[in-house]
Amino acid sequence: MQRLTLPGIEHDSLSLRFRLQHVVIGAFRRLKPELVQLVHVNHWFGPRWLHFAGTDRRGRDLRARERLILPPFASGRILSERTYNSDGGELRRGRPRLTLHRPGVRELDQIADTGLYVWFSGDTLAQDRGALMVYEIRGAGQRGWYAEFRRQGGVWTISATVGISKDELEALEASHTGVLASLAYDPEADDSDRGSALLRRVEEAMDAGQHGLARVLVGRLRARRPRSRRALYIEIELLTGMRSFARADELLREMPVPNTPRERVRQCMLGRSLARCRGRLAAEEHWCREFLAAAPEGTVAWIFLGSCLARQGRLEEALAAHREATVRDGNPDEAWLNIGLILRGMARYEEAAQACREALALSPHYPAATRLLVDVEAALAALNELD
Repeated sequence: MQRLTLPGIEHDSLSLRFRLQHVVIGAFRRLKPELVQLVHVNHWFGPRWLHFAGTDRRGRDLRARERLILPPFASGRILSERTYNSDGGELRRGRPRLTLHRPGVRELDQIADTGLYVWFSGDTLAQDRGALMVYEIRGAGQRGWYAEFRRQGGVWTISATVGISKDELEALEASHTGVLASLAYDPEADDSDRGSALLRRVEEAMDAGQHGLARVLVGRLRARRPRSRRALYIEIELLTGMRSFARADELLREMPVPNTPRERVRQCMLGRSLARCRGRLAAEEHWCREFLAAAPEGTVAWIFLGSCLARQGRLEEALAAHREATVRDGNPDEAWLNIGLILRGMARYEEAAQACREALALSPHYPAATRLLVDVEAALAALNELD
């Protein structure tokens, strides 16, 4: 599974980028889109790009604001574009589809029935301000919003919003991020530190699939900043992805004792990922339970445990874990979807249909839950025909 990450360049503020990433992940978890598009735009852009209405000489709108139109940023301003396809919360990187390779498309609902489109500004260190613009597509329903951030005294604050309140923006950042997004920010990372520029080179190499280069660079980063937990996390993740399991396991065992619950959660997630890639279900279950002990209040650990138990064929235990997730803060709709999937596998179609309805009651525009409900209802209809 991929992580939803915003790309960056040398002159971007790392702390602002991670904060924007929290907001975007919050919007993703709320909308549950089939397609996510991230577009990195050079330099700051203002709220007039919202809805891209266009204006005449008197400043009057020339285009209906009810329809979200692809903003025509000059191609030279597009630093990068990243596409994710999503199915049931599982993210997979796809080929860029919108700005760089589909210049003729203007109405965004032609691309996907449910889509999240994000534009964010670069060069934020030099300008001390940044912009975030988000389009949300739900079939015929469309919504666009914009936020401006400014840095004062080294702290980034929300300076203006259009189409969204400051309270809602902060709720997306805090309430919908869950454990996964909160791990993105490394307190040791300083925008003025030489290590931060090297960290960005590591991330860019990983994004480009240059894992050999990334491994060399992260080794250099750890030599410069031996106490950087962020660099250690990246190296373990990189080694796991390259199937260098023995070295990844060695670094994981050498990891310093976590000082905070967040560090403990990060350690558990790395251990779980390593065990899962190695196909070691018992070790994966161990790390899931450690994760649960560190963060029992949210849905993430319960869902991870339920998924691990299901892959072991321990379906009743898996159902119990996912049902526990349905009463926790975070993403209970995802837990209900997983319950429906397990029940379908057990041929308990009526219960599976009810689980899908519970998921859709929480997230009416949940494509995976809708498809599953159609399937189990068709199975029930076929059974009734046989009777």
